Amino acid sequence: MSNNHRKVFVYMLEQYNSTYWLKKCGEDKRNAINRLINFYLRHKKNRSHLVLTSGLSPKERFKKEVTLLDYANKHGLSTPDLIFKGRSFFITKNAGEPIHRQDEKRHTGLFMKATDVLCDFHRHNMIHGRPAMRDIVVNEEGKVTFLDLEEARISSNPTLRTRDFLLFLLDSYRLKQVSDETRLRALLHWYQEFGQGTEKAFRLTETVLNRFCWIAKLVLMVRKKNRLSEQLLALRQLLKSFEQEKHRLATHIALDH
Repeated sequence: MSNNHRKVFVYMLEQYNSTYWLKKCGEDKRNAINRLINFYLRHKKNRSHLVLTSGLSPKERFKKEVTLLDYANKHGLSTPDLIFKGRSFFITKNAGEPIHRQDEKRHTGLFMKATDVLCDFHRHNMIHGRPAMRDIVVNEEGKVTFLDLEEARISSNPTLRTRDFLLFLLDSYRLKQVSDETRLRALLHWYQEFGQGTEKAFRLTETVLNRFCWIAKLVLMVRKKNRLSEQLLALRQLLKSFEQEKHRLATHIALDH
């Protein structure tokens, strides 16, 4: 379908030299599969936190996002300022441009700022859900803000926190000037505060990456360049380094005692 025929749900507004964004109640993303998954999760003990946002009705998704924006603004989290909310739309103040479009010399510093913001989310039991570089912006003063809370939720679940941070690291490979040493430092920093109860989530991620890395390698052999395949292989290597560093630190602590 042509872009000209797609429904638009986000509009840019300009007034008195200020820019705002108006977001309308969105499209219906429900289908038989995500409805069935949500029915199962809602009736399964200790699984309701995994309910898929895509399986909710447009009104439910809209209400959820506004509630989360209110929560974030109330707790001082770095999300867009909610200016006005109506029954089927809300308006936020423009917060800047995506960090991957900034001068590459700034990428490392902006990545570390974004790491701190995501950690602040997790301290307040908020999961972003889709922390991609396109949804992380910086303004002229250098403030980093996370946009689009449609996939967000309130939860202290360690598996969701782990998935959140690993998705952030996965898409951070758009920032070419950020080294893996910097990413490893960020992951260790996050793990030091939020690592309790995450071992199962890390093992599952590593198992999946190890089992299916051949697909990414095959894609790169055929297409020579594929960003997702490159990112998955890079994350796999980063997690190997992470496990080695954790083992080294644990051994060092044991020897000190």
